[in-house]
Amino acid sequence: MFLRLRPTQKSKPRERACFFDRRSAGRDARSIAWLIIGIAFALRALTINHESLWRDEIDSVRFALEPLPVLLAGFARQQWNGAFYLLALRGWMALAGDSPFALRYFSVVFAVLQVALGYAIGRRTLGSEAGLAAAWLMAIAPALIWYAVEGKMYTLQPTLILLAVYALLRAERRRDWLAFVAFTSLSFYTHLLSPLFLAVAAALMLMHATLRVQWRRALGALIALTLPYAPLATWQLPLALRGGESGHPSVTLSGAAYLLLAYWTTGLSAIRALPTGWMGQALLFGAIAVPTSIISLGLASMMHSRGMRQHWATLVGFIAWMVLPFALLYAISTRYPLFNPRYLLWTAPAFYLLLSSTIVLGWRNRALRGSLLALLSAMSLFGVWAQLIYPIRPNIREAAACVLRHLHATDPIIFQIPYGQHGLAYYARQAGEHLAPAQIIEAPFTNHGLSAAEVWGQLEVRLAGARRFWLYETEPSMWDARGLVRQWADRHARLTLRCDFRGVAVGLYQR
Repeated sequence: MFLRLRPTQKSKPRERACFFDRRSAGRDARSIAWLIIGIAFALRALTINHESLWRDEIDSVRFALEPLPVLLAGFARQQWNGAFYLLALRGWMALAGDSPFALRYFSVVFAVLQVALGYAIGRRTLGSEAGLAAAWLMAIAPALIWYAVEGKMYTLQPTLILLAVYALLRAERRRDWLAFVAFTSLSFYTHLLSPLFLAVAAALMLMHATLRVQWRRALGALIALTLPYAPLATWQLPLALRGGESGHPSVTLSGAAYLLLAYWTTGLSAIRALPTGWMGQALLFGAIAVPTSIISLGLASMMHSRGMRQHWATLVGFIAWMVLPFALLYAISTRYPLFNPRYLLWTAPAFYLLLSSTIVLGWRNRALRGSLLALLSAMSLFGVWAQLIYPIRPNIREAAACVLRHLHATDPIIFQIPYGQHGLAYYARQAGEHLAPAQIIEAPFTNHGLSAAEVWGQLEVRLAGARRFWLYETEPSMWDARGLVRQWADRHARLTLRCDFRGVAVGLYQR
């Protein structure tokens, strides 16, 4: 069963020979688990500096270093995401600094802990082989690796929820229930969509006999969670009912499911590494169909095996953990578009646990089990390779280096969009330099219909006769879809230096 107390001799899952080592049991299984955790750490730590920080990560540093009263006020601020993450990050940066490596290493620590918890949950519910298989699939999962080296809350939040699930696994004493409440409460203030986990927790409590026996404690834990959730509920529920625009695109149910499975299976960049056109789409669809077919056929096989009935509560628990949050987020998104695969990253462990469990329990042939895991491993490693070859984040690091090599203390910089100033200022500070307030020129917002003459007049006033100036462009269409600022620069000055990087374009102009 998914959640139980100490396994009895009668209900203890039968250990099969592990696909890593036939003798793996007890100490051998733990040794292999440590090896997998070490591989997970290497895959994540070695890619920390592969890409530049992007604006959301730079915001993490900015907000975490705000005055402490401002930071603490974030716990009560409407639509403010990640207050606990920022507070924890502040403490970490007090020890490790605010360099890109330090920022991302904080995420790596929790990303590796996720793999360890995946093993612990799989081992406790279905035995060491299932735990090892789940840990291995999580260790090499391309999406988990990508977000492991992002300075955001997308490793801390899943870790807190995994700890909450593990506390339910151990739900025997009062302190286990207190741990469940504490980890779940902290997750609410790590990411605003963490309350979706309450549906999963309630489902697990209802379906398992060992928790139903403790129904008073289970009910008390859920009631206790209403207190930390209340400040969020006062604005989240009306917003969900009222609906509106959020900046996220609307998605269909099938499109959302397809995108989420693609993230879990091959990561973020696989489609760019595949052939273009219908062939690439077919290969990606096939990659998604492989794990879903393994799960479906494994479950079908288990249905015809009387000895597998004891494991159905476990598997249904994994399915609930994976499906309920997706369904709830999609329902919310029909009124207030919010769907993004990273918001459901905390449900990915359920996918890998379900996948590993159906292989271990539903496919009896040892060689076939090994072949399936080898195929899944090859697909994941292809996704990891694609993410290395086809990076995604804007290359603010190199753009900043280009500017700083040639920047004069009196050069004004036109930022298009204005938010781009924070990325350049961050990397300038890392290089021991600072931008003067007089150098920062915010480009006019033109997308509400300003004419070219109005835009050009504003720029002349803001530059105040400067002989040299920079145009620093990041996501310019958000601010100036017609390119009026670039047109003015090209018409009224001579371009003397151009640096084009992924997502960032920098030009030095002379008048």
